[in-house]
Amino acid sequence: MIEIKGIEYEKIGMDSSALICLAVHSYSLWAFKKEFCTPIRKFYFSVESKAEFIGVLINKYAISPEDARSLWEVVSNEISLT
Repeated sequence: MIEIKGIEYEKIGMDSSALICLAVHSYSLWAFKKEFCTPIRKFYFSVESKAEFIGVLINKYAISPEDARSLWEVVSNEISLT
């Protein structure tokens, strides 16, 4: 738990493999938001996870670099990744 401005939040780390699953399978992003995104949960990532996420989408899934960066923005915004 962390406290921000007097409110306690549950802090949950996201690794690159979980974030990739959310990007590649759009249904899983919707289901994840429905089940896990609550006002008291804060999701965070390491700087390396962003680079891994983009690199895997480019190299394994043949997604263009621009689209991979766009997908990062979509996923990070949808689950309020900090």
